[in-house]
Amino acid sequence: MTRTHHARTAAAIALVAATLSSCTSDPQPTAAPTSTVTAVATPTPTLEPTLKPASPTATPTPTPSVSVPPGNEPPPPLELVGEDFEAIVRSFEAYRSWALSNPAPGLLRDIYHDDCPCMEQERLLAHYNEEGLRWIGEPLTVISVDVVDQSHPNTVILRVVYEGPEPSFIINADGEILENVDPDPRFTEDDVFVREDSESPWQLIDFVDHGPVDIDEEDADA
Repeated sequence: MTRTHHARTAAAIALVAATLSSCTSDPQPTAAPTSTVTAVATPTPTLEPTLKPASPTATPTPTPSVSVPPGNEPPPPLELVGEDFEAIVRSFEAYRSWALSNPAPGLLRDIYHDDCPCMEQERLLAHYNEEGLRWIGEPLTVISVDVVDQSHPNTVILRVVYEGPEPSFIINADGEILENVDPDPRFTEDDVFVREDSESPWQLIDFVDHGPVDIDEEDADA
């Protein structure tokens, strides 16, 4: 989800750099929560290497690069059917991260409902694709998943605690790092998923970002 989705995250959900300010709108959740939905703000990628060019008399400094996986690896399997919501959220995050590393328009429709504000990230993938950019990183770590409400059989509200395990990068086609993205501290979202029927995959339609988790306080309550 950058915290996209959703984040998502994201997320939300939830580690994506974007040039589009429209991802920061505040839509209302379509299900039970009445709190204001805050779509996750996404940092703007720097489209030029951040290192200053060396002076004519200086020894040239190499552009930093990372070990980059191939850009045509197959997607992870989508396991979005059923009631194992922890497995569903983990599958969702793995696919979302793969889509950002293999950008092409249309990929996010497999996990986002058409009415989700996160569908704006389709434009982000198109931008990455046009510019030869890729996001390189690991999926958000899913710390916990709890059902908040499932009063309707085809709508569920999940309270999910996420954490960005390590830094990620925006790179160009040559593997040069254009931007370093800091890992997300542990944070909580209410993610709203919908499906057509019991045999259909769940799709994210909305989310409420509750912000960072105080890990010391969380451990004390455990």
